[in-house]
Amino acid sequence: MTAEIARLGALAVPASDSVNALLAASDSSPVTQTSRAIEILRRPEISYATLMRMLGESASLTLDEAAELEVDVKYDGYVKRQAEAIERFKRLEDAAIPDWVDFGAVTGLSTEVRERLSAVRPQSLGQAARMPGVTPAAISLLAVHIKSGRNRAARAV
Repeated sequence: MTAEIARLGALAVPASDSVNALLAASDSSPVTQTSRAIEILRRPEISYATLMRMLGESASLTLDEAAELEVDVKYDGYVKRQAEAIERFKRLEDAAIPDWVDFGAVTGLSTEVRERLSAVRPQSLGQAARMPGVTPAAISLLAVHIKSGRNRAARAV
């Protein structure tokens, strides 16, 4: 599967009348310049079989393999974004909120968020992020406050 993805990444699909006719038959917009085959396959309306016809090749994958390839290629960006979101979540979960943090002194937080954080005293940024009413912007402000407090403490030593 990986080899076929790499192969499609290297193959060029010319902007020709025959290619554009196949794209039009699939309700896809025409190409005006040479494109990589993998980019054409990322289009939701283009199947692996259609791409192979554009390339003048016969499908080298079984129907199941072709379906798996299409899912891998078409959803690759989404999967990467989800993986990045999971990584950010893990970093937030591991980022402890020190005992010295005075939520009332965090510049930019709304009164409501300050009160909620002060009442609960979350142990990590992840725990704070899951609290109702605590926005991603508030978490960013809190993270900056913690980092600047650590930097000040390090300079004072």
